[in-house]
Amino acid sequence: MFNHRITPLLLPFLIQPVTAAQEVTPTAALTIQDYFIILIAGILLLGFFLAILKRIFYRAGAEIEQSSVVYVVGMLFAFIFVAAGSLLFISSILILIAIGAQVATFQWMVLVLQAYFSSTSVGILAIAAIGLILFLVGIYLVVSLQGNPFFNPYGTPTRSRMPPKIERDEVELEPLNPTLTFKVLDREKDDPLPDVKVILKQMNGTRVYTKYTEFNGEVTFYDVHGYGSEYFAYVEGDDRREKFRVLRKKASD
Repeated sequence: MFNHRITPLLLPFLIQPVTAAQEVTPTAALTIQDYFIILIAGILLLGFFLAILKRIFYRAGAEIEQSSVVYVVGMLFAFIFVAAGSLLFISSILILIAIGAQVATFQWMVLVLQAYFSSTSVGILAIAAIGLILFLVGIYLVVSLQGNPFFNPYGTPTRSRMPPKIERDEVELEPLNPTLTFKVLDREKDDPLPDVKVILKQMNGTRVYTKYTEFNGEVTFYDVHGYGSEYFAYVEGDDRREKFRVLRKKASD
């Protein structure tokens, strides 16, 4: 019963693609040279895409504080870019299938492509390129807003494919999941400040801890995930440490 009621509503949306598929002519076929150009350009395009994607995922550093509104809007745009990019890239593949295998289901997409591009092969590459670029922009927004949970600044190979010796030695000397203690001082008077909110943040923005200082201006974070050198601390609202000094105490102090 439900199908009979909903089908008339969908007819206006189904008539156009079906009609377009019936009107496809053999002129949509690609030559061997076209397929060769698409293959070579596609390999170069995917190589460029993977190189940029790697740089985005290996992005590190302290994240900029943003309001919840900026975060929500940014993530919304990120989702739109990733979805639109994926849709365009998949569409370019479906158009290739429609032309090569003469699949009637996707023939309307060929007509749409030919309406905007004089060359079918150029149109396929353009749609794929635009899709991959939009996808990269969306991923960049996600990493910028949330940090990169896959990146570890330690043990990252250099151009020689070996981890930096200094950083590797520092990690070996550091305890895993340490207890970190900080002391907060007023930058002008150099007095310890009790009951101020200290934020301990991982360099890539993945993990964040918060705690208030005690009467002596000290605050201790227990069982911090990872290594201590992966984190930096600041007083809430003073991430550049312009008003307060946040000193990390050594374990022996």
